[in-house]
Amino acid sequence: MLEDETLVYAVHYLHRGVAARIAVILKRFGGTGALSGRTPRVAARRLAALYADLDHAHGFYEGNSRTLREFTRSLADAAGFTLDWIGTGVGAAERNQLYIARDAAVLERAFPGLTEQRAMETDNRAEYEAWFRLERLRGMLGERTLEAILRERLSRPN
Repeated sequence: MLEDETLVYAVHYLHRGVAARIAVILKRFGGTGALSGRTPRVAARRLAALYADLDHAHGFYEGNSRTLREFTRSLADAAGFTLDWIGTGVGAAERNQLYIARDAAVLERAFPGLTEQRAMETDNRAEYEAWFRLERLRGMLGERTLEAILRERLSRPN
């Protein structure tokens, strides 16, 4: 549930093979080399994808989002960037934007390539419901995707 909102929805996290999936995600990402020497725009895109992949794997039952924010901040720092998450937690509206962007990215990973047509043809109720949830979240997001939020928060120190 979002802060100061009545909207409640399910997010489909990975439930099996979490440790193995995280190992694959981290290996595929390639560490600080995936960010070093990149423009902030490219680095933000890569960090957003990593954050969403790791959030979908959901390695921590408690504190998963806080842990991911600190992990991505540390990774960005090691690659020569500053990732300032503070602005995403200033108020309920800012936190909700981050939560919505994060949850939409996780749903996109839980149901890759989900289209309205596929949702209408599926026998899988979770997939059917995910389409409507995802469309609503995307409508709430507008241009404020996880990548856009990271792009705003990521910079090179002067």
